[in-house]
Amino acid sequence: MRLKSKIFCVVMVVALLIISLVGCNYESVITLTDLNLEYTPDGSVSHLTGDKSEELLNNVDRGFRLETYYTLGSGRAWPIDEGSDGYQMLNEEIEFYKEDKAVEIQVYIYLTEYSKKPLDDLALNQMKEYFEYIRNKNMSMLLRFAYDYEQPSTISTSEDIMLKHIEQIKRFNIANESLIKDTVTAYQFGMIGAWGEWGSSNVKYNQKKILNALIDAFPEGTYFQGRYMRVVNQTDKNSRSEYVGYHNDFLVGRPHPWNTAGNKYNSKDYKKFFNNAPYRLNDGEMPWGGYTDEPDEIVDGINFLKQMREHSMGTLSIKHNYIEPRKGKDDVIRNEHNIARWKKEYVTPQILMDNKLPYYDAWFKNSKGEVIQRSVYEYLRDYLGYVLMLDDFQIEKVGDNTEITFVVTNYGLGTPLTIRNMEVVVGDKVDGNIDFKNVKNYYVQIYDCKKLTTYKGQKITLTIKGDVTNKAIGVKLSRGNYTIKTANDTEFINGVNWIY
Repeated sequence: MRLKSKIFCVVMVVALLIISLVGCNYESVITLTDLNLEYTPDGSVSHLTGDKSEELLNNVDRGFRLETYYTLGSGRAWPIDEGSDGYQMLNEEIEFYKEDKAVEIQVYIYLTEYSKKPLDDLALNQMKEYFEYIRNKNMSMLLRFAYDYEQPSTISTSEDIMLKHIEQIKRFNIANESLIKDTVTAYQFGMIGAWGEWGSSNVKYNQKKILNALIDAFPEGTYFQGRYMRVVNQTDKNSRSEYVGYHNDFLVGRPHPWNTAGNKYNSKDYKKFFNNAPYRLNDGEMPWGGYTDEPDEIVDGINFLKQMREHSMGTLSIKHNYIEPRKGKDDVIRNEHNIARWKKEYVTPQILMDNKLPYYDAWFKNSKGEVIQRSVYEYLRDYLGYVLMLDDFQIEKVGDNTEITFVVTNYGLGTPLTIRNMEVVVGDKVDGNIDFKNVKNYYVQIYDCKKLTTYKGQKITLTIKGDVTNKAIGVKLSRGNYTIKTANDTEFINGVNWIY
């Protein structure tokens, strides 16, 4: 009896230990590290006040994003909806969400009609014209290709056809490299499973082979996003793995098994995800309204903001859990969900500090210096991705030349990984006005966008030939043809932030 009793006690102790260890893998709230500014701003360049923060919403590769579909071959939006048109849907999305001022759009290109054959000239020409149309809208895409449009997937293509399509997409990208660089913020790993989400499929693929082919199909420097860690992990040995970020489509402000890295916060996958996120381009969306699994469908706004920082989130769907259609007897009724509710849920500097969320002081003031009220919705709109500010500006005469110094700091949740170019622009002044016909550009080689994670900054020092008396000095930050407005209350003309 004693032996059995001892064995029973040992078994119970082991069982309790296992339970406690498993329990430790699950946390009830998201925990974040402290935030400290790398450089303390001295106010030498005016900061953009909160009543003018919408001036930053034209900055590309960040913020709220839309969602639309285009089916090659038919030109429809949704593959099986005969009455739909891809261009019409795109324009309807832009019009409906115009108040949210999104310049990013997630685009699903459906290859459904080519699931048994290569892409033809019609498909390739349609794709080029569609991308050009988006470029003309001054928008940029989170791009995804897919075959299946329902779950479970039933019409998956063969691996041979899929690889043939990827090879054709590669040739298309090479022939249209400037168009791809202008219009693609990131490529979301698609092709496999319903909606190209890499869920269940009725065909078994060599996933690593597909992933490597997709990465190879896009120009150097392209960023990628994977829905699941099991997908992202398969790219670890690819030479471009540092460009592979995350797309999380079940964000509810707390750990959840359907999150990209799951809810086991002590797992190897979660630690990898959390450590990599600031150096990746990341996107997310909430579940559709009514599917959050939360009591009364209420998602806590502050916890959601913390999850955005956890993800170093760059873009977030404004289509999900915001204002969604529900068909009534006579018309379409729009139901409001969490993101709409967050327009009346407010934040203060103290709330943000207590929850280790980034911000800058002038965001809470108007141009008269008066304190203004800011909402969770506005915080998401303004701080998703990067918020770059110029400050600590100094001019010093060095012999016959001039040395200028300034600091660029990121106050956003994400890192400006696509904003790879910086130039200092010097122009003559005529009667106090800038002579734009006579400017000189100095490319800043030391600028490194990867250093600008949240609250981090980079000190820039540059020597300008001659004297700058009666000169205008500006800073140009860009991705290709897109130029970036900084969070400074200064003139933004011809893509240049004029700070002197």
